[in-house]
Amino acid sequence: MRRNSIEHLENVGHSPMADSLAFFKLRQANALLQRGFFLCCLLLGSILGIEIKGEEPKTDTLTVEELVKNPSVYKGEIEIVGVVSKVYPKDSAFRIVSLKEFKECGIICEDAPSIPVIYKGKLPKIKDEVWIKGVIEKVKKKGVLLKAKKVKVN
Repeated sequence: MRRNSIEHLENVGHSPMADSLAFFKLRQANALLQRGFFLCCLLLGSILGIEIKGEEPKTDTLTVEELVKNPSVYKGEIEIVGVVSKVYPKDSAFRIVSLKEFKECGIICEDAPSIPVIYKGKLPKIKDEVWIKGVIEKVKKKGVLLKAKKVKVN
């Protein structure tokens, strides 16, 4: 048979007040453990690269169309592929168009979206297919300006 819990606590030497305080502390400790477990899972997920948010920009290589379509979505360092359409040696810059546009009409498409790229290294040649790693410097109404850290000719 079970005794009444209050009688049992009084017989053992505990007061109901001390037990409710102990119960409160136990609930606080349990809540801290749950939060700690959640934070550990969150940290582990970020270390392993697990996406928790839904609508993040892609982390793989972008196309010119993707970047021109919505440049403000992409923050930090990006990777992009394209074909060099113009080279500006005096400005240490060049312009890229998409691979798709290049295959369809070459580098002379007047209305094709293109992206100016500033690069301090050796500039690629016109019609070179390039992979670029860099940061978006400016977002303008008519496009973006990309500051390249690495340029690799494919």
